[in-house]
Amino acid sequence: MFLINKGKQVLYGDLSDIRRQYSINSVIVSFEGKSSLIENMPQVESVNSYSNHSEVTLKKGYQAKDLFKELAELELDINYFKATDASLNDIFIKVVENG
Repeated sequence: MFLINKGKQVLYGDLSDIRRQYSINSVIVSFEGKSSLIENMPQVESVNSYSNHSEVTLKKGYQAKDLFKELAELELDINYFKATDASLNDIFIKVVENG
């Protein structure tokens, strides 16, 4: 991948490496119950709740498996759980804003 901003190279490398480097450490989860259960977990930075799922951003040092383990211990009915990669748009914005 080769990213140009204002005529200058700002990013170059393998797409999977770049996505890993600019990971947003986020999880999409759907479960039976209130999203407030997730908001108070120690590994959670923020939660955006939608009608049928929540997008959870984890604090640095935590991984998706840490959140999954915590949810499993609460014996919640988990319908969907997926660790997400940063989108190319998210990466572009982060790189351009940070110079």
